[in-house]
Amino acid sequence: MNNKLDRKKTFNNDIIILNGLWGSGKSLLSPILSSIKGVEKTKIEHNYEDLCTLRYLNKIEDDACITLLKIYADISQYNNLIGREVNLRWNDDTGLKNSPNSFKYIMRMFRKDEDSVINEINENNYALCIMTHMITLAPDPIVDAFGDRLKIIEVVRHPLYLVRHIYSYLERFESEKIFTIAFDYKKNEVPWFASTWKDKFVKMTLMDRVLYSIIFCYEELFKSLDALEEKNVNLLVVPFESATLDTKNFLKSLEIFTGRGFSKSIKRTLKRQKIPRKNINQGLGYVKYGNVFNRNMTEKEDYKERWNSALEGGSKSNIEEFNKLIDRYNKKWPSQLNRYR
Repeated sequence: MNNKLDRKKTFNNDIIILNGLWGSGKSLLSPILSSIKGVEKTKIEHNYEDLCTLRYLNKIEDDACITLLKIYADISQYNNLIGREVNLRWNDDTGLKNSPNSFKYIMRMFRKDEDSVINEINENNYALCIMTHMITLAPDPIVDAFGDRLKIIEVVRHPLYLVRHIYSYLERFESEKIFTIAFDYKKNEVPWFASTWKDKFVKMTLMDRVLYSIIFCYEELFKSLDALEEKNVNLLVVPFESATLDTKNFLKSLEIFTGRGFSKSIKRTLKRQKIPRKNINQGLGYVKYGNVFNRNMTEKEDYKERWNSALEGGSKSNIEEFNKLIDRYNKKWPSQLNRYR
């Protein structure tokens, strides 16, 4: 008896995955994507990345993982159209304040739950937009589940500008508010991506964990992006520096990639996100993640301060490898930050 799980009949709308490492700048892109015609407001739903992580760790079978991904995507988009999950939290990245055309989503809460909603989704190709963390380190399930419907936008950022955010993340890793899948190893919680180097993880200082995590994740990301390109997966890599400093070309690349134009709300969205900028350190920043910018600093001074902070707690070997990663990043995605190297 064949007990293989499947969901053969699914919606046919586009599925946009906005992905990146922690602190890479996904929150900046989220409302911009939602300003594209026919793209739903961005949602943060951890089940997609959790399922891919479980498959990566061989904790779930392929058919179960892929079937659940298909079901979750269809449910999520259906709920979008009937206003079932409108995020009323004002300051959330995906809340109404940061969602273009917010009135439209409020009005949906009053519409009927009808089968015609499915036809509306398919005929208009309303794109589901999901923000995820590190899903491209284990992307096979979403590629298999969504096929040509899938469009991955990978946000990358200069490694030095990830340090504070990931330091804050790992510093709080064993708190109740962190929902990342982890192992219990030698009385330590070890994040899933460190499963192959958990012995190193538990022995490292906090800053070394941060540096090594960034090094490891970028190495895995480089390999994964190459593999996705070889498979002809719809993929757009967006360097944070290009999005903020060369915004015109960035917006054009989004239009070409999605095959859609921007709505009138884009001007207001760009103003709110403070782009384009002359310097990287003119952004909004996230105080809760340690991203506090001294507005009196030049970009060069800000860069130097970040580098000195990383040097304080990192071991010589990790700093050397981190240096190599910066060189590789600068060569692959050059920006005006290269001049401070």
